Amino acid sequence: MSSIPVTGDTLATIDIARVHRDNSDVILSVDFSDDGEWLLTASADESIHVYSTATGLMNRVVFSKKYGCGVARFTHDNNSVLYASRNEHDDTVRYLSLHDNRYLRYFKGHRDRVTSLSVSPVNDEFVTGSHDHTARFWDLRTSACVGYVQTDAPAVVAHDSKGVVVAVGGANGCISLFDARKLGVPFASRSVSPKCGRWRDISFGPTGNDMICVLEDSYSYVYDTVVWEKRAEVGAGMNGRVECAALVPGAPVALYGACGDTMRLRSSGSRASYEVWRVVFRLLV
Repeated sequence: MSSIPVTGDTLATIDIARVHRDNSDVILSVDFSDDGEWLLTASADESIHVYSTATGLMNRVVFSKKYGCGVARFTHDNNSVLYASRNEHDDTVRYLSLHDNRYLRYFKGHRDRVTSLSVSPVNDEFVTGSHDHTARFWDLRTSACVGYVQTDAPAVVAHDSKGVVVAVGGANGCISLFDARKLGVPFASRSVSPKCGRWRDISFGPTGNDMICVLEDSYSYVYDTVVWEKRAEVGAGMNGRVECAALVPGAPVALYGACGDTMRLRSSGSRASYEVWRVVFRLLV
């Protein structure tokens, strides 16, 4: 698949190529496969869809009527996914083969809904964050939880691009950083926001030197992870709030999903500010 440089001018020329209306309820999660060839969606209508990014066509659909489905991620195999249950009596993460619609493994341990899931970019390990105020560490090859940490708030989790660092967002806008090779005690803790509030999303940039953090206070922050310096701050207007965010590879561009229609960017420091591109969608959960 060919690539193009990502700039503000390039993004300004992008138009909608195809619109899918395959779901009867809100889409809760989207993810790309490692090679970028496939797009995975999970919806509150209890369905999981896979689309080809080359043709824009739907490739397959799988239903999870008994358990529901929330956050979903590809593994390193394009024919298998991890997804969290979304009902009142089951908080299991399921390892599903899309090839034959068969469960390969179940990951049990959380006692409330799993809303954050990150797969290591270098191996079969993954991390989950839950409303039970824990983050749990797993390996696809075994159902047993490898370890967990208390967060005192609904947790959000993320891997850096090299799979070396795992970030766990907990209470009061604090982030704990773990060495993925030696899980246990965090090697560093960072404070993001002086305000108290729950997390919505957390994500490393493509190089691992930047991190974008979204909090319930309707603001998100871009930090330099090397010196932990705030590079930019983005806030939603009175009628909207940021729900999720990501840094675009190869360009100072941040993509945001938001409720409402007003966003603004405030940069700090001497480094380049971020250009904001907004995607409007319905509330995730």
